[in-house]
Amino acid sequence: MSDLVGQRLAAPFAWGSNDCVLFAADGIAAMTGVDPAGSLRGQWASRGEAVRVIAQLGGLAAAVDVLGLDPIGPLFAQRGDLVLHRRDGTDALALCLGNQLAGPSDSGLLFFGLENGVQAWRVG
Repeated sequence: MSDLVGQRLAAPFAWGSNDCVLFAADGIAAMTGVDPAGSLRGQWASRGEAVRVIAQLGGLAAAVDVLGLDPIGPLFAQRGDLVLHRRDGTDALALCLGNQLAGPSDSGLLFFGLENGVQAWRVG
């Protein structure tokens, strides 16, 4: 996962390639060898398209629950775990890097505290 973080450190957010869902899926794939978003790739290239697809799945939390990952409290997330956070009223996924979360932003990866988590799932 360190390689992924290094590669995406300065990569700007991009719907359909470096958004929160695909960044999280890339992190899970790097750790497990399984791409949990394989069937979703290529289904959106804009915010509206992503919102539509995620809504059809029941929302981000429901889409993650289908993966069968064990839910945990966000403050118990460890390196490599998946965390749903809410910023400015919008849900997004991030990867736990230990004592902080990381997710894509317009200027590259954004790092912020675990206290921003709403839900979390154990990946490894």
